[in-house]
Amino acid sequence: MEKLIHLRYLDASGRIWSSAKDVQSACKLYNLQTLYLSDSKLKEIPRGIKNLTQLRYLVLSYNKLKEIAREIGYLIRLTHLDLTWNTDIVELPETICNLCDLEILNLNYCYGLVRLPEWIKGLVNLRHLYNIECTVLHQIPQGIGKLTALRTLNRFHAGNDSSKLGYLKELDQLSGSMVLNINLHDRADVDEAWKAKLMNKIHIKDLDICFTHDDMGRTQEGELLRNEALEALQPPRTLHSLSISNHNGTKFPNWMISSYLNHLRDLHITRCDILTLPCLGRLPELSVSYMTRLSFVGREFLGLIGDNDTDIATRVLMISFPKLKVLRFEMCLWWTEWEDITAGEESNASVSIMPCLRELDFTNCGLRELPHRLIRKASSLQHLSIHHSFHLLERYEEEGSAARSLFSHIPRVTVV
Repeated sequence: MEKLIHLRYLDASGRIWSSAKDVQSACKLYNLQTLYLSDSKLKEIPRGIKNLTQLRYLVLSYNKLKEIAREIGYLIRLTHLDLTWNTDIVELPETICNLCDLEILNLNYCYGLVRLPEWIKGLVNLRHLYNIECTVLHQIPQGIGKLTALRTLNRFHAGNDSSKLGYLKELDQLSGSMVLNINLHDRADVDEAWKAKLMNKIHIKDLDICFTHDDMGRTQEGELLRNEALEALQPPRTLHSLSISNHNGTKFPNWMISSYLNHLRDLHITRCDILTLPCLGRLPELSVSYMTRLSFVGREFLGLIGDNDTDIATRVLMISFPKLKVLRFEMCLWWTEWEDITAGEESNASVSIMPCLRELDFTNCGLRELPHRLIRKASSLQHLSIHHSFHLLERYEEEGSAARSLFSHIPRVTVV
């Protein structure tokens, strides 16, 4: 290795290092600027790593590292550090915060990582902190809020002994996709949700809000706090995709049922205690699953305010879900009724229902009957799919039956 003293680039990925001494020899290449040691079965980083002070790019992904040597703090010119798929790392050394030129820290799939260094605010040039599937990384220190140039933070745990949502307040450059795992315990957690000011993070396009724990109890106060927490998590109006899961409140926030999210392309609602579905706007795709308390979907879901045919004469052109292409319902076991439109609304040209809908799917739902007029009104529907929904199977399974003939205009009907 000494003969390669002027080497600046070394890719030793896939090489199985026979001993720590063997790895140590690579640490004598003092002029190295780029070093790949990916998938090399490394169990430790040699202390001699501190000699590579010219290093800019270090890749240690797909190894068996359990800890990162403190000496990594000597690599003050490092701009890119990749630790992807080192599943046994629990924490990073505080000395990593000396890397003031570091722009990219990749921790994706470090499943065992629990905490980030307390002095993380020292990474003043950090732009991207990748932490996909770091599911137990609950302790991100308050200093993260000082990294105002941060553009990527894939996952953030908040509440109780975890980090606080308020740490995100100044991180308005965050972009791309983000998962928020939120533990709700008391009023303080709701206040933190307001402090986060998600609506200012206009570069975030995909947001997943998951309530992972809830200690508020089944009281009226607890219900109000749950509803307020989701209201406080108002995303930027430029959002493209939104997923909400495990929300134990009983209603949607105002920002969700208004036209605020007019750039939203798909919405996924999973395991929420919402009792009914309001009109959810101009979505191209909507998925509703595991809504255990949902029993009735009324006319308000379509944005129809009147309840009789006499309202039709005075109604100007109304288009319900003008962009919706895919609508899916899954595991809504207690949902028994979907209110149909009236005969007048079906025949009236001024009322348009889901004009772009191409796919309608029901899987494991308790619905007893489909809204026939509504489905006929969705004139672009190409595929109606019913899977493992007992009452619907019983009613529509037999081909040629009177019930099945109601959907003869649909090119493809699947009932299994």
